[in-house]
Amino acid sequence: MKLKIGIDARLVDGKGGGTKVYTTELIKNLLKYDRENFYILYTYLYHPNLSKLVQPYRNVKIREIKHKLLFYLPIMYYILYKDGIVIFHSPAYFLPLIPRFIKTKLPKLVVTFHGLDFEFYRKQNRHIYWRILSRLSARIADKVISVSNQQKNELVNRFKLDPSKISTIYYGYELPLCKEIPLSYLTKKYGLFLKPNEHLLLCVDGSEKRKNLTTILYALKILVEKYYFTNFKCIITRASSYYGFIQKLNLSEHVITLEWINFEDMKYFYKLASLVIYPSLYEGVGFPVIEAIFNKKPVLISKGTAMCEIINNEKLIIQEPRNSYLWASRILEILNNEKLRSQIIADLENLSGKFNWNRIIKEILNLYTSLIYAKK
Repeated sequence: MKLKIGIDARLVDGKGGGTKVYTTELIKNLLKYDRENFYILYTYLYHPNLSKLVQPYRNVKIREIKHKLLFYLPIMYYILYKDGIVIFHSPAYFLPLIPRFIKTKLPKLVVTFHGLDFEFYRKQNRHIYWRILSRLSARIADKVISVSNQQKNELVNRFKLDPSKISTIYYGYELPLCKEIPLSYLTKKYGLFLKPNEHLLLCVDGSEKRKNLTTILYALKILVEKYYFTNFKCIITRASSYYGFIQKLNLSEHVITLEWINFEDMKYFYKLASLVIYPSLYEGVGFPVIEAIFNKKPVLISKGTAMCEIINNEKLIIQEPRNSYLWASRILEILNNEKLRSQIIADLENLSGKFNWNRIIKEILNLYTSLIYAKK
């Protein structure tokens, strides 16, 4: 029996980091691996990337919603009902609001959570909005997808959800093709210029305090002034607010701040990188960690985060995440010890199977099917 499945597809042409990548890849791989069901993708009027994404497939159509507010109001369920949707999946946090006790022919509802940072740290924008709507969406949903077991426990404890309502399904990832690295293109577009044998350190996303970027900047200063290690460049994204601080630490020669790197270009930076640094104090799971694993790059993370579910190598986990000296010494150790680097990379190769999209899509389709079976 062919089912009609609805997906909130706004993020494909909207703003977002890991959530945008997740939404785009989820849709692409559902269409790629599931030829039995039909998908309706709900979005705003302007959707050039989404149109391009679905072009190769026939089991899909795009449904334009004229008013943004409709994605949050009960009338959205009437639209889904008229479209014959039996399952509606929001890939990022929020569902249209409606009391579950209302006896209507609602589709089964699925929502994916990527982290509860707004529960532990104040968001820069719309903090209360996030806390209220995320809770309501989690309670409305028939199933909640968590991207890590640690986040699942947080959803149970903070939102008082039944554990059986939550399924842990990790991110999927597919290694992009990268035959050549266009250095002149990267220099012109991103200002990246590497000297021969100079190490590239990649630190993705420093936009919020929980990302722990100040600690890393002090660590880089320690590398230069205490260890006299200057043979590196460090790229930090979404860190323009730290520009003055970087100048104050006299690190302008070694740190490149970029507001954003296009997803299509990220593969080049991972190929060039000697080391990925992800010092965040809290993540749902940490998408850059998965990217580093697939690109066979050592990645340093903070102890106590969900990322430790993925990385179990003690050399890659900083036990005191706010200690700049520990970060500095570990960075130096990994860059200077080729035998250690080789062993770490060999260990990382064994982890990639967990994030295979074919496997992830099977888990998600099984979740959809279990909801339909429960309905009957």
